[in-house]
Amino acid sequence: MELKTADFDAFIAQGRSLVMFTADWCKSCKTMLQTLQKYSEEFHIPLATLDVEKFMDISSKYFALSLPTTILFGEGKPIKTIFGARSWEFLHVQLKVYLEK
Repeated sequence: MELKTADFDAFIAQGRSLVMFTADWCKSCKTMLQTLQKYSEEFHIPLATLDVEKFMDISSKYFALSLPTTILFGEGKPIKTIFGARSWEFLHVQLKVYLEK
């Protein structure tokens, strides 16, 4: 799912969710998206992307300065931020403590 300003707040307010901040030109974002899709499916966490070039207001609000930036949200608030393209294993180590709550 690709987010826009109009649906961003509703998406992150639904409980636990992942948002990857990306751009069309970012090759490592495409790799990271594949990893996040697998993670999202396995742990039943909604996943969406947000184009930083189209929605700079949201990107700057969450300090998505390097790409990809992935944020785990919980009830509308950022819980954990991960910078760069990471492996499934890295994601799991970083996020599992927040998903067990």
